Amino acid sequence: MERIPGIIRKQYHAHDKDLRGVGSAGGHMWRFIREMKAGDLVVAPHGAE
Repeated sequence: MERIPGIIRKQYHAHDKDLRGVGSAGGHMWRFIREMKAGDLVVAPHGAE
């Protein structure tokens, strides 16, 4: 199984020259995974950028 930063880089930051975006997105994703509890509400965009 790929680690979260590798997946994020491949999907969203493949052309970035540095890893800042990957690190930031990875931190947000890690916090989301670790802190969400059953019953929490999530607001997320729908559709293209």
